[in-house]
Amino acid sequence: MWLPFQRSFNIGENVEYQPIIDENGVISLLPVKHHIFRGDAGYDLRQAMLEENIGDNDIPIGREDAWHE
Repeated sequence: MWLPFQRSFNIGENVEYQPIIDENGVISLLPVKHHIFRGDAGYDLRQAMLEENIGDNDIPIGREDAWHE
């Protein structure tokens, strides 16, 4: 089923939602979360970081918590 939404909702194209109906009959659409590593469970992230030369420099500078600054 395809449902049109207003652009102001900022929903991207081809976004997948799971419909949930509560006891009052209200329909909620919850985004489906996908496990990004499920396709290749044996993927070695550390090795890939070394190959791409994007490893950690091991010298903390005190501003590593970018989410809470």
